[in-house]
Amino acid sequence: MKTVTKRATYLEVDYQPEYGWLTINFGAEIFRSLKNLMYMDATPYADETLVAVRNIAVGDKSFTFESVHKNDDAVFKIQYSKMKGAGELAKLLKTVNESKMDLKGDYDPVSIAVGSDLSIDIDLSIGDNKNRLLICDNQYRRTIDKRFPEPSEEYDLKSIRVEDGCLFVDTKDGVELTWTFNLPRPIQDCLTSLIEIWLQKTYP
Repeated sequence: MKTVTKRATYLEVDYQPEYGWLTINFGAEIFRSLKNLMYMDATPYADETLVAVRNIAVGDKSFTFESVHKNDDAVFKIQYSKMKGAGELAKLLKTVNESKMDLKGDYDPVSIAVGSDLSIDIDLSIGDNKNRLLICDNQYRRTIDKRFPEPSEEYDLKSIRVEDGCLFVDTKDGVELTWTFNLPRPIQDCLTSLIEIWLQKTYP
């Protein structure tokens, strides 16, 4: 069986519980949920072509899985030694695929993404059109936007931490915001780890 090696260049988790949709994006490959399993999207920038993944194995610097490449069975190796947090996404992919967990339910939508330079561009969105927080940390701004309920309010970040299933945000305006996570446990555990890796700090 041939081996296809790629490198993670972008990281994103996007969860839409109303539809049971979970997307895990490594830049090199994108994985999407369908009927409680994860599939690789062989044509991510055209109409979806979902192919099964199996035998996911997660290491410190890469993860591997078996799938199909150009109509032939193949082992894929996604390297991520320079992408902090990539291993957490790979573990989530493996957990969801092996547990066949039901992703549809009364949970909070959430997405978190980071570019290849972790200090440049990080975005977190949690909640829906009734109650939503947006956190942005990039070269232009470091802010939290209380997007819903309206009117929208934006503040400069002072510090972020996660503890006991809650997100705590202090702002330079003296406003403190708290969000209690309502997510399936594997997604919540992954999100908590990603926030700790990417966003939990005191901001200058």
